[in-house]
Amino acid sequence: MKNQSDHNSKITIIIRFWNDIRALAGLIRAYWKNEYRDISWMTIVIISVTFSYMLFSPIGFIPVLGQIDDIIVLAICLKLIYADLEKYKHFKEEQKSQNNNTGN
Repeated sequence: MKNQSDHNSKITIIIRFWNDIRALAGLIRAYWKNEYRDISWMTIVIISVTFSYMLFSPIGFIPVLGQIDDIIVLAICLKLIYADLEKYKHFKEEQKSQNNNTGN
């Protein structure tokens, strides 16, 4: 029974990580298009440094190790920008809710 519980929690973590990456992509896109600007300057710096590291890190050219390295750096980034990312997710949910209400 414990193995099933551990398995489910690992899947939950992976799904949450993937959803956070998708939200981060949406946040960057919305910021770039001037659709959403409620982001702290520190979040902008953290995202910029993260992607710069992922693009220019010499470790990135080492198979497997480069991918593991990128996942770790991205996970740290998501943890550091958690509050702004959650605000953006809430903004998107409100937008979706408003669109559903006006569409009826």
